[in-house]
Amino acid sequence: MSTPRMTGPEHFREAERLIHAAQATPGRYGEAPYSDNADRMLTAADVHATLALAAATALHALTQYTGMGMVPRSQAQQWQPIVSPEPGTAGEQS
Repeated sequence: MSTPRMTGPEHFREAERLIHAAQATPGRYGEAPYSDNADRMLTAADVHATLALAAATALHALTQYTGMGMVPRSQAQQWQPIVSPEPGTAGEQS
């Protein structure tokens, strides 16, 4: 089963959404009754934030260093569909 790809900004927005959702659950972090669901939301938010950072880093390398010859064009071409996937594409590599 494949899932739609997300861009860096979409990962960032999803991380923010999950953090706000976790904060809206009954109880606060470290206080009872803090839900396991909130823990899962915060873990997922951490993953999305990390993927957003990876995409931003790759995008910077694509835009700044490829033209200077510091990143081989073949590597840049491999990152391009990951950093900016076409809307509605599946999560598997082509």
